[in-house]
Amino acid sequence: MRVSRVFGLMLVTAEINGKPAVLILDTGSNRTIVSSKFVDVATPPVKDTTTSEKGSGLSGRGVFTRASLKVGPLLWRDHRILAMDMKEMSKSFGENIDGLLGMDFLNAFETVVVDLKQHKLILSDPVLSPP
Repeated sequence: MRVSRVFGLMLVTAEINGKPAVLILDTGSNRTIVSSKFVDVATPPVKDTTTSEKGSGLSGRGVFTRASLKVGPLLWRDHRILAMDMKEMSKSFGENIDGLLGMDFLNAFETVVVDLKQHKLILSDPVLSPP
């Protein structure tokens, strides 16, 4: 984990479907949002899209799909995420931003520690959910 030099936000190095990614740790977002370039989704009809105007403050159109996220040694397999175009966010940060790591991801763990001094995100004791 590192801190963004522009906005001071926590950036987490991750993998989305096996590809390297940089995600903003966003405890204000109830949903994990990833760049549509990481998932295989056709352009959906407008009725199948949603807007993300609540929580993260990121607004735009996206589509729900499934993806696997790896953060450190932990793999969050085949979870429902929101895929959106992240180009404008990357442009405003002046660096590549591939999405937001939201509360749906963090809630998958019993313990979540954000160590700002050591620049670490510590996740432990995954919550077991029924298949």
